[in-house]
Amino acid sequence: MQDFELSFSNFIDSDCKEYDRAYDAILALARKAFTEGWIAAGGTPPKQIRCAECGNPRNDSAHK
Repeated sequence: MQDFELSFSNFIDSDCKEYDRAYDAILALARKAFTEGWIAAGGTPPKQIRCAECGNPRNDSAHK
């Protein structure tokens, strides 16, 4: 059996769609939590656009 660190490194470095989906889900969760906090603190909700690369909603300012 391979060493854990080597196996994990190979997983991260591969073209693994499972890793990409997990990363996208974590990023979406963090963005949603930040957005809710922003709005709760009196901020204006960000304008949502579709990210051409990933299909996830993103704010215009993220592309500048």
